[in-house]
Amino acid sequence: MKLDEKGFTQRLKTKYCDRDCTNFNISDFVFAVGSPLEAIMYSRLFWPDFVEVDGMIFINDMMADEEDRLRLSQVVVRHGGDRREAEKSFNLYEVPSDIFGKSAQEAGPDESRFIASLLCEMWSARLAQLYPHRRFCVEVWEPTTTGGDVGVVFYQD
Repeated sequence: MKLDEKGFTQRLKTKYCDRDCTNFNISDFVFAVGSPLEAIMYSRLFWPDFVEVDGMIFINDMMADEEDRLRLSQVVVRHGGDRREAEKSFNLYEVPSDIFGKSAQEAGPDESRFIASLLCEMWSARLAQLYPHRRFCVEVWEPTTTGGDVGVVFYQD
């Protein structure tokens, strides 16, 4: 999916209406309002660390403690031991609601789909880099499938 840069730039101009954004493009906004700390924060979203638990792969930050591992074991049981279904269940991220919290409402359907497609491409590349001998499906799911927002899911093939 391609970003409508003109429309997106207009949305940024509206968001930063207190500034003179005349003739700004996306790189100008990065320079004017971007932050190195935010860049590092978002790098973890687009190029995450993954962790293996019982042969299944997850985003590392989602397996932070024993409570997460207990929840995973409950999901595996709920899916009758089917690890692929457990991975799908645990690794579904709805965009923007599961990722951006209070700022989720800033994204319309086009921005959400664009972010989901970027995550899909980048997570696919990252998983291939970290686990070259495994095959993964990384997919964008429509709201009709997720029951909520557009989503990104990954699981081993």
